Amino acid sequence: MKFKIIFICLLIVVSVVKVMPFLLEDKTPMPNTDLTDKHYIAVVDLLLEEKKARQYLEVAVTQLHQELLTKTSHLPTPNNVTEKCKADLQAMKNYTDNIQGELTAEIKVLKENLSKLQLENNDIKIRIEISENRSIEESKKVQNDINSLKQLKAIDQLQDVHTLQTRFKTIERLVQQLSSVQSARGEDFLALYNQSLKMKSMLTQTTDLSNNHSESLIQVRTDLTRARGTTYVRWSRRQCPGNQTELVYSGYTGGGHYDERGSPAEPVCLPPDPDFVRTSSGQHGHMCGAEFYSNTNVFPSSSQFQDIPCAVCRVKQASSVIMIPGKNRCYTGWNIEYYGYLASNYHNAVAAGSYVCIDIQPEYVTGGSSWNSNSKLFFDVVAKCGSLRCPPYKQDYPLTCVVCSK
Repeated sequence: MKFKIIFICLLIVVSVVKVMPFLLEDKTPMPNTDLTDKHYIAVVDLLLEEKKARQYLEVAVTQLHQELLTKTSHLPTPNNVTEKCKADLQAMKNYTDNIQGELTAEIKVLKENLSKLQLENNDIKIRIEISENRSIEESKKVQNDINSLKQLKAIDQLQDVHTLQTRFKTIERLVQQLSSVQSARGEDFLALYNQSLKMKSMLTQTTDLSNNHSESLIQVRTDLTRARGTTYVRWSRRQCPGNQTELVYSGYTGGGHYDERGSPAEPVCLPPDPDFVRTSSGQHGHMCGAEFYSNTNVFPSSSQFQDIPCAVCRVKQASSVIMIPGKNRCYTGWNIEYYGYLASNYHNAVAAGSYVCIDIQPEYVTGGSSWNSNSKLFFDVVAKCGSLRCPPYKQDYPLTCVVCSK
């Protein structure tokens, strides 16, 4: 609306000047537009830099989000850690999306304001150029008329000259008003420049947020790694396989006597450094050492009545361990820990027994006995057809076993 009023006033003044072409001064001040042009160029450069920074930020945030989804989707985690991590990551993603939305909205408004300012500035420049051209032509014409009027002596003509001077000053004021308007536009560009600096600061903060996301992802990965792991017993060996496992302790295989009715069925891996509190007890159970009973060709002949060691192993990169009887290799997707032959109590013994997987290359307790102490005995296990389907199983064939982790 201001530009429309100024334009109408300028048309009126120009019309009056054409009717009364008289001026006393022959020089018209030229409006100074250097400040506005510099600001305009600076703002355009800053917007281009901001656009590049925003594009870089969008690509970086997208890559971080994709990397987060890719890496966390393949990590099996406990429910409590997974739910907390997912909630934290979702909150980070929502905050990043909000920042991007705000930045997009602010940049859109800035672009719209810049377009309006560019149109208005171009319009002002065109009007000023027209005004300057007309002022120069009118000044020349008025100067010629003044030179002619200097030869006149009549009082009426001198009064006309005074009137022309007054009107010319009015034209000068109008030109100054146009210059003021252009200066105001320059202040608008300064305000836009300051707003762009603010947006640049916001982009810096968003970059810091992306760095925090990376640190959070590293922390989540560390927490998930610490939360994983499981254990198993490697029977008849003193060490763990070494494939991403660590030894908790190695000791001696023990269990109840094979010929006692109250003996527990499950064998245990006894540590080499027991702790005792009391020196005697009343009625009690028995803990015996375990031995091989090898009268077949399944276990080595040298293992007859040898004491059996054991090792408790922890798998670092797994959360599940299973022993598969009748197999010597793992199914797809599972990692093999060790394999060997299935062993248990003698079928006609009084005490119950349980199935364990004896390593394919058994070791013996160093310094242990090699005679029959009638304690916990391990026999190989063979298939018996009937209720057990044959095939695939075969009568009296020794069964293998494998320990797998995932």
